[in-house]
Amino acid sequence: MFAVDFESYHLLQCITFLLCVAATLLSAISLATPSWKLSMSAGTEYGIFESCKIRSSKEDCQLYTNVPDYINATRAFVILGVVGIVFGVFLSLIHALGKMKKKGHVVLGIVLLLSCVFFLVGCSVYTAKTRENLLVGEEFGYSLWMAWAACIISFIAAPVGFLSKYGNYGYMS
Repeated sequence: MFAVDFESYHLLQCITFLLCVAATLLSAISLATPSWKLSMSAGTEYGIFESCKIRSSKEDCQLYTNVPDYINATRAFVILGVVGIVFGVFLSLIHALGKMKKKGHVVLGIVLLLSCVFFLVGCSVYTAKTRENLLVGEEFGYSLWMAWAACIISFIAAPVGFLSKYGNYGYMS
């Protein structure tokens, strides 16, 4: 009755949009939460903006005032990655609705690739510099792993976005 004729390019556009939404959610949560590094012995979570001491049922959080340069670099690159992936969501939605011009898939792919590079640099710097200073009882938290997952998802979304060119003048004729 309601037959939907998904051509391969339209399916790729929808997949790109869903991947962008997933990467946006992961990256926004990782940026907003203070669990980049956990200290089990001290009961503290360290983020890139604040640290929180967890006591019984109450959290006591403090914003950082003086931070090392690698934390500032991580902040900058992760924020650029989040901005890029949010922009990628809007571009992929416009592309999936068929409102983009002929080269829209190229712009979408480049934005997603740049977002991946920003996440990659930010997460790599944080992981490398923090691993050097990990003490006994400290480990990486879920926020860092969510940022790495957003990096991987945006890396997967970039080639899918490049390949989602319209069928009448694209790769999928």
